[in-house]
Amino acid sequence: MSLKQISAGRWRLDIREWHDGREYRCRRNVEGSHKAARAIHDEEVKKLHAKVLRKSNSLTISTFGQALSAYTTRNDTGSSAPLFDRLQKDLGHVPIEELAARYDRWAGLMRHAKGQRTGRQLAAATLNRYLAWSCAALNLCVRHGFIEANPLRHLRKHREIPRSRLLSEEEKARLLDVVQREAPHLSPLLSFTLQVPCRRGEVLAMRREWYDPFNSIITIPAEYTKNKSVVVKPVPPDCREYFQGVLRTESPYLFYRRERRRYVPLGNFRKSLGRCLRHAGINDWHFHDGRRQAYTALILGGNSPAVVQKVSGHRTDMSKVYLNIGGMQAAAAVKFGREDAISDPKPGILTGHLKTAISGSL
Repeated sequence: MSLKQISAGRWRLDIREWHDGREYRCRRNVEGSHKAARAIHDEEVKKLHAKVLRKSNSLTISTFGQALSAYTTRNDTGSSAPLFDRLQKDLGHVPIEELAARYDRWAGLMRHAKGQRTGRQLAAATLNRYLAWSCAALNLCVRHGFIEANPLRHLRKHREIPRSRLLSEEEKARLLDVVQREAPHLSPLLSFTLQVPCRRGEVLAMRREWYDPFNSIITIPAEYTKNKSVVVKPVPPDCREYFQGVLRTESPYLFYRRERRRYVPLGNFRKSLGRCLRHAGINDWHFHDGRRQAYTALILGGNSPAVVQKVSGHRTDMSKVYLNIGGMQAAAAVKFGREDAISDPKPGILTGHLKTAISGSL
């Protein structure tokens, strides 16, 4: 990590970039809140990127680390910054002409590695993100003439198996009951997200001025969505009373918690939600699974895939991916015949060999 807490109110900045076999580094300690340290960190990153950019515009790129630096100077990596840090640390020194073989061996080792936070084996989707970002950096270098071709263009992605964890109605009721008792500030959030497909960042950012009580919708501006496009969320009937109540408070957020006399955003509620899941006896369920569950429920409720796609904010139709919705719809549409359909068939329905075969079997 390029920003690490070393004590209460003290942070260490350790930012590194590679170019033309040379390391550019900014390492210093700062004091203050995490927000202030993050602001200083971002400013130092911009300065270092600008310095590397001046170098990369005049020289060719010979190592993978230089390609990654060229990409990060021109693009905001956002929440994927730790992936770039790991690629830079493990493969930044590798020459471009050796990258294909070295990356393949590295990916094989990473397939059996474990995540630092979860302690579980890395998922195929995580490895595919590493490959996607690596190709994005190399393709940018190809477009700018820094390298001739992308050496990773022929590598295949790992096969991803989408999660299919659904809460039963009994589990859902049990979870909402525990949340109401143990973490009541999360109760409105879960009631809403289990019916309307949302991303965590979207619901945490929702502000009161985005809510339209006359049309019962919440309009999320483009800068707060993953795909950078405006998303409009409908408000379920059983949640409207809560949102009306928010308008009678001084909270700037639609979902909040009270801290003494202040209204503050929910922030990271992973621990409190995990405690409620344990008390409810529910295993292997993540908050993002609620997004899939709400998407599936809307499709099975009779809404068209195009409508649900707009509400969820996806770029593509996910009805063929999430939880095998097509198979669930097909199974629900199957009609079984009556027991007397074979013993007393209607005239003209069974003819020829089929009628002889059924008569023989009876």
